[in-house]
Amino acid sequence: MIIRRANEYEINHLFQWSLSLTEELSAGYMESNLHMTHDMVSKVLSHGGYYLIAQHGWEVMGWILLGFDQNFYKNNPVGFLYELYVFPPYRKNGVGKILMKEAMDQLKQAGMKSVQLNVFAGNSAKNMYEKLGFKEVTMLMEKEL
Repeated sequence: MIIRRANEYEINHLFQWSLSLTEELSAGYMESNLHMTHDMVSKVLSHGGYYLIAQHGWEVMGWILLGFDQNFYKNNPVGFLYELYVFPPYRKNGVGKILMKEAMDQLKQAGMKSVQLNVFAGNSAKNMYEKLGFKEVTMLMEKEL
């Protein structure tokens, strides 16, 4: 398995996959929305973010979208992991963990002192994030009216 930056051709495919996987990535909270997904990805990419892909032979096993943001509460720059996805046949084999570690290493090399991510309630990846040292900072709560 190799981890590398996605090229332009792959970025277009990753965007399409992200769009079709929105519901799964949000643990059922969001529906697929072309404009919202396009806006989010475009903003991340235009501010220095990029995709890393895990590849085995010619197969893409998964990807992570990383970038740079501002910590709203501390008003300092922070690395941010926007999206992590591993295709089902490759899950439970450490692919997500390897992508996470490579992304964090690259953010550290870029001068980031911390990294953040959002995870939806019910997303099974939360356990992996906690094992990698992530801790809850805030909890968004919602009530339907």
